[in-house]
Amino acid sequence: MTNSPGFPKVRLRRLRSRGTVRDMLATARKGLSFGTCNPLEVELAELLCELVPDAGMVRLVNSGTEAVMTALRLARGHTGRNLVVKFDGCYHGHSDGLLVAAGSGLLTHSTPSSKGVSAAAVLSAPYNDVERVRDIFKARGSAIAGVIVEPVAGNMGLVTPDPEFLPTLRQLCDQHGACLIFDEVITGFRFHAGPYATLAGVVPDLSTFGKIIGGGIPIGAVAGRGEIMRLLSPLGGSIRRARSAGTRWPAPPGSRRCGRWWSSTPTRGSPAWRKPSRTR
Repeated sequence: MTNSPGFPKVRLRRLRSRGTVRDMLATARKGLSFGTCNPLEVELAELLCELVPDAGMVRLVNSGTEAVMTALRLARGHTGRNLVVKFDGCYHGHSDGLLVAAGSGLLTHSTPSSKGVSAAAVLSAPYNDVERVRDIFKARGSAIAGVIVEPVAGNMGLVTPDPEFLPTLRQLCDQHGACLIFDEVITGFRFHAGPYATLAGVVPDLSTFGKIIGGGIPIGAVAGRGEIMRLLSPLGGSIRRARSAGTRWPAPPGSRRCGRWWSSTPTRGSPAWRKPSRTR
């Protein structure tokens, strides 16, 4: 299997020695997809709420792309606005609108980066350019639903954020009532046992995760503030998506095993486990 950041290599020898493959096969025999919540889904969601700062609720989905699509829908539903700000070179999955200056193989193409994509509701700014973001908010702040960013850009090489970049995004979103979304499909649970947001000391409103939470098996998740997440049905009913998403049974057993690995290192008392705080 590939060992690129978006596709974590599953070390079968290690997994087999820990009984993970056996658990996945045993669970798969009970069914591959269910249209309702199941205990393993709850267990994984509770683990993510423990590991992700300010994650009041979690919705599991089938991929990182679905997680981002759900996060954007939540941001728009919460704010009643339409515009989304992203950054050049950051890839956020295969959904329409976000294939704009998306980096990697798409980096050399003009905006939008794919035929059949409408970019009318997406504004793209250079990564780490806080002045450009300030200009965008000054001009369109009342129409911006949210800002989505890879906290460390991983699809145009590896570009770390300048010290003021992520805090400035947080500040601008707070000032203008927009949602800050961290796409942690690549960064989550790779720098330490949790999201990169913890290390950055910046807490987003919503975070998205991909197959890393399933030990390399396809799955995704949206985690975030309870008042935003409650907009999803069945609680809010105003933002809907299929309830069968996220209930692929092969994924949760691997995620449970990975969760135990994450929980064992680093220790709870280490700096990596200190949750940042902010006042809204």
